[in-house]
Amino acid sequence: MNNKFFMIGQILVLTVYFVLFLSCSLLKFQPSSIDIIANDWSGKEVMFADVSDQILKKTNINRSWSPLNRKRTRSYYKFQKSKATVVGDYLFDDSKYLVIELKHKKKYKRKKSPLEEKYTTLPNHLYLLSDYKNAKAMFGIDIWLNNVVDISSFFSYSEKLFKRFEKVKVVDVHTYQNDDKDWPLWLIIESKDGQRGNVRYNGAKKTLGRQNYYFIEDPLPKNWGRDTIALVRNGGLEINMSKKQVRISQGNPDIINNTSSRHGIGQQWIYGDSLGGKTYLYFEYGGLSFIQD
Repeated sequence: MNNKFFMIGQILVLTVYFVLFLSCSLLKFQPSSIDIIANDWSGKEVMFADVSDQILKKTNINRSWSPLNRKRTRSYYKFQKSKATVVGDYLFDDSKYLVIELKHKKKYKRKKSPLEEKYTTLPNHLYLLSDYKNAKAMFGIDIWLNNVVDISSFFSYSEKLFKRFEKVKVVDVHTYQNDDKDWPLWLIIESKDGQRGNVRYNGAKKTLGRQNYYFIEDPLPKNWGRDTIALVRNGGLEINMSKKQVRISQGNPDIINNTSSRHGIGQQWIYGDSLGGKTYLYFEYGGLSFIQD
């Protein structure tokens, strides 16, 4: 009798272990157990860019992607130059993850950073295939350089010193990330004397908070006159300058506020942040009317 009860007990224990094992296995490997929410890029194709060693260490992307149903991460070099489709987002432990699917139908996830959440952007090492095609479409056109002293937006291996407002020609596109912001797309440009450089792709024209890396039309038209051109070229300001002239001289403002006065509706442009000095520019009837430092 005792042996009989002992055998029944063993069978029950094994049954319980089997059920628990089966349940854990299903939870671990069942993709449908995760609810994925569509986001702004769902269904769009992205590519993994080459990244600098500094970015690889600084942003910790080398161990940030993992299979959807597992915690173990995958080295970044295994993703480089791979094409994927954005599936969406999913929430886990009060965090939001970006989910992508590679061509072999395997899904991977990456925890979104606070900045990616705040500004609704892709990780800085991914770029949309559609943006790449738009950049390639610029092949052969002339552009005018803007900031040529910031390595995050312009660099060159040439001994030539490129200048602001210099006219150059787009000859190719390069995918690479060397900064912790903006997309990893670069236009390879060539000067009149055959020297080459790299300027970060603008994408859509920027008007607030971020600067344009180049201009697609002559930023210093002759009809402005020599004095205004010289002023803008040197980053100066004067009353009655147009908004376009101010943007080209100073860059895009960080904040734009609509204002009202006895003269009607105007605007206040603010340059700078709360940690440093600010400059306030006031516009009425489309012209600069007051400067406050």
